[in-house]
Amino acid sequence: MELDRSKVEECFQVLALEVPARRTGEFLKRLGQHLLNLPRRKNVESASGGSKLILLSRTVSDIKQLPEQEWLQEQVTSGAVKLSTFEVTLGYEHFTAEEVLRKLLPAGMEIPSSFEQAGHVAHLNLRDSQLPFKNLIGQVILDKNKSVKTVVNKTGKIETEFRTFPMERLAGEESTVVRLKEHQCIFEFEYQDVYWNSRLQEEHGRLIEALFLQPSTATATAQPVLADCTCGVGPFSIPIVKLANGVVCHANDLNPSSIHWLLKSVELNKLPYVMDVDELPCYGEEFQAPSVGSLLVSHKPGDAREFIPELFNKRHPVTHAIFNLPAAGVELLDCFRGLNYVKFGLPRPLVCCYTFSDAAVDSDGADGCVSDLLNRLGKALALTPERMHYIDSGRGRLPLPSPEVSKMVDEAFLSAESQQISVSVRLVRNVVMTWDVFTGMRKRTLRGHEMGVRCMAFATSTKVLVTGGYDYNLFVWNPYVGKSIHTIHGHSAPIVGIEVLGASSNQVVSADSEGFVKTWDLGTYQMIQSFVVDEITILRAFVSIPSSKRVIAVDREFVAFDYQNTGIADQTEEEPLIKVFYNERLKVFVSGTINAVKIWDAVTGAIKVVITHKDAEITDFCFDDRGRKLFVSDHLGKIHVYHSSTGCLVKKLTNHAKEVSGMIYCQGDKNIITVSWDRSIVVHDESNKTEVVHRRATNSHKGDITCVAYSRHLGLIATGSTDCVIAVREYLKLRILACLLGHKTDVTALAFVEPYPLLVSADFGGNVAVWALPTISGKDHKFANKVLTRFINMQSLESSASVNCLDPVCTPINDHEHSFMLYTGDEDGEVRSWDLSALLPAAGIQKCPPIPDAEWDPYKRVENDASHTAETVARKAAEVPELQAQMDQPLVRQGISWKAHSDSLRTLKVYSNPPCVVTAGFDGMAKIWTREGKLMSVLRAYGQTIWDFPVEATDPCVPLETQNWLLQKVHEASEEKPVDGARESITNGYQKGTHGNKHFV
Repeated sequence: MELDRSKVEECFQVLALEVPARRTGEFLKRLGQHLLNLPRRKNVESASGGSKLILLSRTVSDIKQLPEQEWLQEQVTSGAVKLSTFEVTLGYEHFTAEEVLRKLLPAGMEIPSSFEQAGHVAHLNLRDSQLPFKNLIGQVILDKNKSVKTVVNKTGKIETEFRTFPMERLAGEESTVVRLKEHQCIFEFEYQDVYWNSRLQEEHGRLIEALFLQPSTATATAQPVLADCTCGVGPFSIPIVKLANGVVCHANDLNPSSIHWLLKSVELNKLPYVMDVDELPCYGEEFQAPSVGSLLVSHKPGDAREFIPELFNKRHPVTHAIFNLPAAGVELLDCFRGLNYVKFGLPRPLVCCYTFSDAAVDSDGADGCVSDLLNRLGKALALTPERMHYIDSGRGRLPLPSPEVSKMVDEAFLSAESQQISVSVRLVRNVVMTWDVFTGMRKRTLRGHEMGVRCMAFATSTKVLVTGGYDYNLFVWNPYVGKSIHTIHGHSAPIVGIEVLGASSNQVVSADSEGFVKTWDLGTYQMIQSFVVDEITILRAFVSIPSSKRVIAVDREFVAFDYQNTGIADQTEEEPLIKVFYNERLKVFVSGTINAVKIWDAVTGAIKVVITHKDAEITDFCFDDRGRKLFVSDHLGKIHVYHSSTGCLVKKLTNHAKEVSGMIYCQGDKNIITVSWDRSIVVHDESNKTEVVHRRATNSHKGDITCVAYSRHLGLIATGSTDCVIAVREYLKLRILACLLGHKTDVTALAFVEPYPLLVSADFGGNVAVWALPTISGKDHKFANKVLTRFINMQSLESSASVNCLDPVCTPINDHEHSFMLYTGDEDGEVRSWDLSALLPAAGIQKCPPIPDAEWDPYKRVENDASHTAETVARKAAEVPELQAQMDQPLVRQGISWKAHSDSLRTLKVYSNPPCVVTAGFDGMAKIWTREGKLMSVLRAYGQTIWDFPVEATDPCVPLETQNWLLQKVHEASEEKPVDGARESITNGYQKGTHGNKHFV
């Protein structure tokens, strides 16, 4: 049966409220939990006439069911709101793999909810009833799991002596040669030819860590010698040799393919000390382990029953033996019969053997399993139960190394004195049992996990139980009825800990053995955050301390993390934001605090990546032109470059001596401008692998540099300082073009008004000034270097408010006219718009032509020291009068204003696609507004504020004005006869990524 994605579509009617667009936020807030709440589906739709349709929950069929029914009825009666219905259509992309299969497979058929994955191969074990639908199942698994490239199904039992099984490809690529990483080691093998179980990864690491990476009491021998009797492709041998010191590891397997791929992994991991032997010689100096590193001895393929006696007969002092073949591990132990280690002065090996026991399936306790194992062990070693000593491993895990292990060794295999065997049993079950604490009676058994359950947590806010274990999945249960509500996929290793972040929280945190920690919203089952604990090799335990807002990851050491968000709904951060911006091409928002930068999906509103910066407090950040690199500057003057998808550190740029106070990426040039409190301006080359500085101006100001602005169109850089001076420089030479004097307090914000030779500045006193600038490519204005007009941002009739951020917007009205709007954000959290359109014709300001591409050399090397100029200008700045405007008529008209934040604004930016204003405040909130001041949405991990940002994943990445400009040029070119060189000019402009300040993607 082939997959027909259209059959998954689901359509249903919901009650809808048609409301004015400006009141959308009000209705969303009041209706909250009664709104349509589906993953990857918005609950606000556009309606005719610019109004909005708010979709209610499927359970709401009448507004009388809502707590707000009286208020809603008044709104409907007055005509402010219209009641209607809306048909919701959910497609293939809206559903999980489990949900898709539940829709497509026959009713009552068991849904394959999990699979084993090795590298890019997903391995299913389908039941007979599922086989007619195997290709459909395979394609769904392939579609819904990005890391899977091939899906295979087991077609028969494991009957070969090599423990391999026949398989067939259901979907995806044909190759089953996989490459994966486990415990810092790379493995490559043909999945069809060898035995591999990715779900044993945590157990591999546990044993390796306990016996070879920690000081062990397990043996008194100075040099550990391991016999890996059924080594496979080396899940034990390779990590031990790579990570441990002073170990000799003998690797043996019956399967020639396993040995072949073992040696392949030896090459991939560049192991320095390897011996490949066909005939094992007697023990000698060549088998001594190096002081640093370990020795791997690869044997020719052979039976474990012959391997152990051969090592004994050649007098190799084996201290440990591993039998990693659960189907026959215990039966292979008969190889130890008759080997008297004490007689020949050899150490008695500690044997670790894995096996299965059917007795554990139907037994409520451990007795049935233990009895079965002791009987089998007695048969293998020809021992009676009286000669075997059983050690209960307690909570399902033998703590290695431990007194029990030491006791096992002291009493171990066929001791000449005691003739006694020590046996430790570790049981793993795949069911969850609930009990009545008053009666002690078992109430119900929760079944669903395919492998052992290791951890669980109960969320009191939602009354659900979350469990996790060795099958990598989180199961969400209603423990009162014993049913699984949802299965959360996302981990690729055994889950070792689950914690709920406080009694009232709707968030749960899970951690796996590879060190990946993930936060989930139990309302939507979406992942909120994911990070890896780099300091830990194998994560053993994970606990939370809600009273201290802290989680702790445990290995050989404790690593503590403080919550960045304790679960406050509709809050971006609990600490002040430094900056927020929107990338129109990538459709992402980027927000940052002093500790971390978050990248948010603009389509869904979900967090994509969290990048932490540990060296010092973050002061600024920006993207490169492709959005692949994130540049982060800090309080110590350092500039780090991170990969925006993984958060990994890529490189570092040249440091400043003090805090970096501003940073701007130069689109198309691969350059980045930084300014610092060390009073320098630096133009870095970010494309080079090493630190390269193209231009540097030192001692640029007498005081600390507080802000910077850059214009590619004008070819200028402007910097403001605590010395009240604004310095305008050529970008290509860093030569001072003008010093703008008139501010009497610290300059707080700067912005160029492209395409006009204008600069807007603001200061701590609330003054806002518009300056005429000299130009590089055109004729200077008569008022160049002077204030054209100014105004004060008044807090009240008696006092002003400092303007912290501003953004000018010039919008073409026709070929000759532009509207000129200025948006400002102040220390009181107010956003104001100012109409300065009258300034342009009154002052006779003309558009400035861009600098020709032929004259643009962004890689020019310049070094200059402006200390003398800075000293002179600073003295002059104290003498000049405050901001003398050249235009005496009123040219500024205040437009709308609104209270955007409860505390001071940090950044404000206006965007055109879609039209919006993005603000960040000292209150820890990042908000998106319409240009008329209506709240569109809020960046938040979870909460009741609905994400309503009008972009789709299919929208074109090129900004609308660039599309219109390009279409206009194509239209003009089709009507005019090409002139010589025109084609070359356009081509060069496209390759450089800019043409007339329009950016191409």
